[in-house]
Amino acid sequence: MMLRRWSLTLLLFLAPSAACDNKTDGPTRPVVNADANVRSLVVAPLSSFLQVGQARTLLVEPHDSGGALVSSVTVTWSNDAPTVASISAIGAVTALSPGTAHFTATVGSVTATATITVVPATPGVSSFQLTRAGFTDATFLGVWDNGAGISWAVGSEGIIARSTTAGVWEKIPSGVTVSLVGVWGTSQTDIWAVGEGATIIHYDGVSWKSVVSAANVTLLEVWGLSANEVYVLGDKGSIQRWDGTRFSLQGTPTTDDLWGIWGTDRDHLYAIGNNGTVLRFTGLNWQRETNDSAQPLFAIWGTSSTNIYAVGVAGTVIHFDGTSWESMPTPGNSNLFGVYGRSENDVYAVGNTGAVWQFDGVTWKALSLGVGQNFRGIIASTNNTLLLVGWYGTAARMSGVGASAQLTAEISDPSYLSIWAPASGPAFAVGFGGSVLRQSGSSWITERVPPVNDLYGVAGSSSTDVVAVGDTGSLIHLTASGWAREITPTTRLLRAVWNAGPNDYFVVGERGIILRSVLGGWVQQASGTQRFLRNVWGTDVNNVYAVGDTGLLLRYDGTQWKSETVPTTLRLRGVWGSGKNDVFIVGDAGTLLRFDGVHWDTQVSPTTRDIRAIWGRSATEVYAAADSGTMLRFDGVSWKTLSVPVTTPLYTVFVPSGGTNVLSAGASGKILEGKP
Repeated sequence: MMLRRWSLTLLLFLAPSAACDNKTDGPTRPVVNADANVRSLVVAPLSSFLQVGQARTLLVEPHDSGGALVSSVTVTWSNDAPTVASISAIGAVTALSPGTAHFTATVGSVTATATITVVPATPGVSSFQLTRAGFTDATFLGVWDNGAGISWAVGSEGIIARSTTAGVWEKIPSGVTVSLVGVWGTSQTDIWAVGEGATIIHYDGVSWKSVVSAANVTLLEVWGLSANEVYVLGDKGSIQRWDGTRFSLQGTPTTDDLWGIWGTDRDHLYAIGNNGTVLRFTGLNWQRETNDSAQPLFAIWGTSSTNIYAVGVAGTVIHFDGTSWESMPTPGNSNLFGVYGRSENDVYAVGNTGAVWQFDGVTWKALSLGVGQNFRGIIASTNNTLLLVGWYGTAARMSGVGASAQLTAEISDPSYLSIWAPASGPAFAVGFGGSVLRQSGSSWITERVPPVNDLYGVAGSSSTDVVAVGDTGSLIHLTASGWAREITPTTRLLRAVWNAGPNDYFVVGERGIILRSVLGGWVQQASGTQRFLRNVWGTDVNNVYAVGDTGLLLRYDGTQWKSETVPTTLRLRGVWGSGKNDVFIVGDAGTLLRFDGVHWDTQVSPTTRDIRAIWGRSATEVYAAADSGTMLRFDGVSWKTLSVPVTTPLYTVFVPSGGTNVLSAGASGKILEGKP
């Protein structure tokens, strides 16, 4: 039942005529007048928790036999623990000392009792600091390296980053805000970058300056044979050449977008693009080459004019032996966007979901290197390493060869969507691109995990029993043997996971999907809904809550899931509680709900921003994370806004048990920690 929450003053003194005239909040039946007509009382909240020194008012709703509100009644209060808390004639409770007090409201012969638990005052967290600031979440689309330890990456929103010492990156002002797709140079005083809006910019060792393009199209790649022979490719089959003074447009036999170019000299230049297009420049003009693939091709590289590789959509790899182009067998269907090698027997292709494939001179093999970001480029770097770049500002360095290769993310800043930590041990954060971080002291280290899609939720029972869930049914499980992917009976997006004990998990997601771990496997449970479920939490396996879109609340009683009514139809995003009679739900537009064991009530919210997550340490120390860097704290009486050093969305908050700190994370790879 959903209750009206009227003040006690109104309930005691509202005149019958005024009550009947209230068209918005008044009862649908005539309000009667006499204590003797009261047949039931409701005290709200039925249970609550206060810190010593705090105060709150209990509200009373008297009803007649038909359920109508009764006015002008006389309420008396009794208190079984006056040393724990006091109560005034109008129901104002003041917490005095730790303990439990029961307050009974009486009208005529009808009574109702509320329970107040008083706990010692705790300061909680008042402010947060960044423990992981992040570099950028822009997507890197192009990479170039001088081979001596200086690397450049370009990407969305005009981002240009440079590393002069392996692992240390800095942003270089580009002067543009459009996406930059390609970068190439001959030295640190001669570097080109191209992108949207016919953008061509040149770096002279001091700054980036615009250069006039010969074609008004999006430009997709830049590459050259020398400082005075630079080629720029783009949409609609455009190729333009720099002669040291200006760019001039060259004629091509195609209108397909062109994505890649490579060659050994002017007589052996090759360009590739959409629809399997391969062009060759013979020194006079561009001519179409035949091949047996019609898939879009995105990158090209070779060791000589008789050993060239081009890669593209759906795992496409074609090879040129000096005479013809032929498709090669590959280990999967990942979309490939980059290709580079260190020798004829050590060639690498990279692409979506952390795909890194190696050609050893005989076959292509997929490597499992533990970074799940979508890669967009690869190039040789210093000390015989390879540099890979991709989504969410990822720049990763690969050392070693083939199956023995190791990939280390130097920078990578996806949004982190969920954090969990055991009572003793490191915290884990998961996010876009299948990224998993483990806390190590004051640092966060990238975990080596199987390639998976975006991860949205993480939970566990210990540091060797952790489950992370995500897009397209992705689910990985950390045990003493390491992270491994587990098979689930769905390809739907899995949004959240809650741990009920060792190897006992509940998982929820899109279209009402609910999974339960059973005997080492995953079984789908009937939810009775097709609506998106966004979070799950419980007190035990016989009392589990799942929340979702349009005010959806489901409760599992150990046998089945049933829907329950809450006073909102807004999207619900988070659920947590300190016990069965103290559960909170958060959602869009500042929604804050609390369950007192019987009723769900709307709480006063200090924000109208979407609240995305909630977790707490006790009934009087609860935190909620929201958009625009908003962090809230509930102290048992009211919600207040805390100071946070970011203005970007916060997607998760977690309170490790047994400690005093609070963890939160959000956009651009930022992770925050709050301490008292």
